[in-house]
Amino acid sequence: MASALFSKIKRRLYDDATFLGYWYGYLSLPLIPLFYATYHFSLHWSIVPAATVAALLAVDIGRRLSQTRLLGPIIRRVDTEEKLIALTFDDGPNPPFTEDILATLSRHEAKATFFMIGEQAAKHPDTVKAVLKQGSQVGNHGWTHRPLLGRTPLGVSREIRRTDHLLQTLGSSKLIPFRAPYAAQFISVPLVLALMQKPNVMFDVTPDDWRGEKAKVIADRVIKQIQPGSIVLLHDGGGDRKQTVLAVKTILRELSKQGYRFVTTETLMAVGPTQGDSRKD
Repeated sequence: MASALFSKIKRRLYDDATFLGYWYGYLSLPLIPLFYATYHFSLHWSIVPAATVAALLAVDIGRRLSQTRLLGPIIRRVDTEEKLIALTFDDGPNPPFTEDILATLSRHEAKATFFMIGEQAAKHPDTVKAVLKQGSQVGNHGWTHRPLLGRTPLGVSREIRRTDHLLQTLGSSKLIPFRAPYAAQFISVPLVLALMQKPNVMFDVTPDDWRGEKAKVIADRVIKQIQPGSIVLLHDGGGDRKQTVLAVKTILRELSKQGYRFVTTETLMAVGPTQGDSRKD
């Protein structure tokens, strides 16, 4: 009971707190000259806490605004009773780990979505083609994997279009889903994606494999959190992903026994309405 309560609290803290450090840093920049002015021009120090509160409120308002349908939905899962789930892999392509994952997917007749960094795709075009040949989907994860916070809509658009163009020349379809680097986004990102009518795909299951956890830990976390319509965040890039490769074997084997099928995010989103809230009660 206590463990379940702790898990729920942890999930809620994770949903609301993850990456907010970027947001606070981004919106707190105006406070720096305020502190400077207060010190040098003897402004009343009461201005500082008042301005700090205002900045924090702006963060919360901005966070909520950026995730409204006014700026386009953020897709975290799909509402369905079918045992369909989408495994997604970020930060690749990254030989040989991407190919190892593809081999495991093929053995289970499974598909996945690989959110690729443009620079990496340019270095490993054959791996991009291998993903598409296997029947999996490629997604856009930015050109450099630098956070897009603070970028203008024009800057965000240019980076997305540059990566899209490369992936399309390598054989991808025109409708390429997007996931922001570090899953961190402010108003510019969802606004641009809404204008481009591009899916803004996030996730509701994350085993934190990027931390270098052991394969069993990664697999157990996914299996415990999964439910029909889930979108799972994993990584084939960003370093040595041997443990993720091993975990994927276990995930596919065990969840297949439970009747789950593994599809691309495109296929998953076609079977039911999408949800933007990753929190599960």
